[in-house]
Amino acid sequence: MGAQLDLVYLSSASLEHILEKHGDVEMLDLLVLPKLLETGLWIGDRPNTCSIAFQHPDDGNRYISAIKSAADGYEHYITTFHRCGKRQTKSLLKRGPVLRKHL
Repeated sequence: MGAQLDLVYLSSASLEHILEKHGDVEMLDLLVLPKLLETGLWIGDRPNTCSIAFQHPDDGNRYISAIKSAADGYEHYITTFHRCGKRQTKSLLKRGPVLRKHL
């Protein structure tokens, strides 16, 4: 995305989308977002947007989130967050370049 991500926002609209459309995600799952952002696999899949894949080290749950950049790259928003399987993670790799590998 070409920007330093010091602050990433989760809007109430995105939170509502996540909880309504992705029934397997609970509020407690959202606590993995900081670790996902810090150590996940970042893939640039569209202009001003990237996807992040993350596997929780304790329970093995896999998650995917999308981040959209706005305001000329100065604002960053989580647009979705959900659980996923191995196959979904692999398919992300075909959508765009790897911006950052898992840490």
